[in-house]
Amino acid sequence: MTDSLISRRALFWLLLAQFFALLPHALTSPLWVPLVWLAVVVWRWKIFAHKWQYPGRLVKALLLIICCGGLFLSFGSKVGTSGMVSLLLTGFILKLLEMKRQRDGLLLCFLGYLVVATQFLFFSTIFAAVYGLFCLMLLSYALLLLSVSPQDDTPASLHWRGLAVPVVQALALMLVLFLFFPRFSPFWAVPVDGSRAKTGMSDSMSPGSFGELMRSSAPAFRVGFDGAPPDVSVMYWRGLVFGAFDGKGWTLAPAQRDLSRLRWDKSSAQSYLAPVVPEGESVSYQVIFEPSEQPWLFVLGAVNDWSAGAALDPDLNLRWRRPISQRIQYSATSHVRYSFREAALSPSSRQQYLSFPASHNPQTLAAARQWRVESESEQQYINRVLAYFGEAFTYTLRPGVLGEHPVDDFLWGSKAGFCEHFASAFALMMRAADIPARVATGYLGGEYNATENYWLVRQRDAHAWVEIWQEDKGWVMIDPTASVAPERVEQGIDFSLDEADQQLLGNLFSRNLAIFNHLRLKMDALNYQWSRWVLNYDRDSQQNFFERWRELINWQLMGALIGGISLLILATFQLRLFLQNRRRDKVDVLYLAFMKKIQTDTGLKINAGETSGQFALRIAGQRRELKASVTSITALYERIKYGEERALLPDLEKKVNQFRV
Repeated sequence: MTDSLISRRALFWLLLAQFFALLPHALTSPLWVPLVWLAVVVWRWKIFAHKWQYPGRLVKALLLIICCGGLFLSFGSKVGTSGMVSLLLTGFILKLLEMKRQRDGLLLCFLGYLVVATQFLFFSTIFAAVYGLFCLMLLSYALLLLSVSPQDDTPASLHWRGLAVPVVQALALMLVLFLFFPRFSPFWAVPVDGSRAKTGMSDSMSPGSFGELMRSSAPAFRVGFDGAPPDVSVMYWRGLVFGAFDGKGWTLAPAQRDLSRLRWDKSSAQSYLAPVVPEGESVSYQVIFEPSEQPWLFVLGAVNDWSAGAALDPDLNLRWRRPISQRIQYSATSHVRYSFREAALSPSSRQQYLSFPASHNPQTLAAARQWRVESESEQQYINRVLAYFGEAFTYTLRPGVLGEHPVDDFLWGSKAGFCEHFASAFALMMRAADIPARVATGYLGGEYNATENYWLVRQRDAHAWVEIWQEDKGWVMIDPTASVAPERVEQGIDFSLDEADQQLLGNLFSRNLAIFNHLRLKMDALNYQWSRWVLNYDRDSQQNFFERWRELINWQLMGALIGGISLLILATFQLRLFLQNRRRDKVDVLYLAFMKKIQTDTGLKINAGETSGQFALRIAGQRRELKASVTSITALYERIKYGEERALLPDLEKKVNQFRV
């Protein structure tokens, strides 16, 4: 490559490729970064139009200081992944201002490839992969234009055609390596900033905390069952159990935060599973979990088997080894219906699950104690509380603001709320009546996608319910929301709200238009398969892939298949060589026709051992009127013959046809 000035065409495609490479980062980088790009592009175009000058060293240093100051203000002294990517973007943008020659453009293209790769730190869908390939094509085309002369007028279609061949070859090689190259654990992991965590469950629950979740239609996870799925009304995806109550909200009790209680080995976790008495068949399923920046995993009912890498706690919740910053896949087997063998609650646990601050919610505490005295049994008291919920309460996403005593305000005042209000109030009334209780949170139900036979669980499916301890049954699950809005349990969140509340749910547009909803499910199904077969193609998946092929074909058939593929590849190379020879023959045919004209009209012919250039010089020396045309035709012939500039064939043919002595 000569280091000449960048052509107008190459500059245009460089700017276009840079725009598309930067576009996804506009969603993840500070707002001022795209604005800097716009300003730099205007400046660069003015330079090209000879209206403005290249910035001097002082100006470039000033721009660098301003951008570094912007990065510091945006990310502070703690530079994470987003900060490092923004630093790369800034350098990628500012490089435009000192880009003069082809060598600078080459460096810009290489930076562009790195910028495209960083997109996948934040986006991992199949659409992101297609978009990334599109950006790579644009950058490669700009790189191709930088390698040709500014005077080259080869049609763009020929350049694109030439670019398509190596890209297809690279994709084929990439596919083979993806399928057959041994899968290793990553040598390092890129930490993703917690500041960009998606909406999801946290380790606490207070009035209003679920409201934001229910306004989000973002997927929490997708589930595929090995057999028939359980009924949606029992599809409680359990992830967290809160044992501590401070009068307003629920959090994990100190014992629940003790990481030494986690059992990473399944054999040692059997002590936690021993009290569980299964009822009915278990269900097995695979979960593709979206990033949440939390370690909690969500499973149905009482889990009894799960993927390696997760730990079980005494509350039968699963926890991942680290906060989940990338999409993961895990499998589990659970009993949806189960009970517990008679077992005593330890004194410390009993004290924990009965504790509440006496200074908060006095009206609720007094009513609970009064109702318990008036009830003949514990079950009669529970039924009375549930019946009270069913009398005059409203299930709504607009519960209003609660005061210093939120349970009192809710139970005896507003009487309007959603699952967390009912679960919190019910659990407190149980504790006040000397019944150990805790709040469980997770998701309820999901949306079935018939295209790929899986369930999509969204953030708005978040739910809270209560588990109470009964001496003869152990922990028993009770969902007080079912007393107020049974359709929430039986049919889902979309069918349990009035029209005004429906407006608060996410994805309203597509839900109200069948065609868009159908398209949304189709796209989600495509993304589901991408996650299942591509993003989660790990060592186990590769071994399963080989095992399936081993069952389908024997070694003889495998040998024939490999031999056939080898012959096909060899035939493809031979065909390509044949076609190249045919193209070269046309060059030689044209040159022979040119020499025949000279020999016929002048009697001059090429001597043995004489090159085409020497032949042209000899003709030009003897017939000066032919010098221009002979030199031009010979130069074209040599560029095509030895320079592989196939696009010049039409020019050579035209000049040979027009050549006259």
